[in-house]
Amino acid sequence: MTEPVLPLPDVPLIIEDLFVRAKQLADSGAHREAIEAILDQVAALRDGLDS
Repeated sequence: MTEPVLPLPDVPLIIEDLFVRAKQLADSGAHREAIEAILDQVAALRDGLDS
């Protein structure tokens, strides 16, 4: 069985990096808006994969 081809193979890596950055911001006490902006980017990427 062959692996399915992702339309954007780098997206999982990008999402992982965004989560790491969001955690770093949260750990450093950043404003909630900054963290929510990153999570919004993750949601937008996820939505793009679902469509």
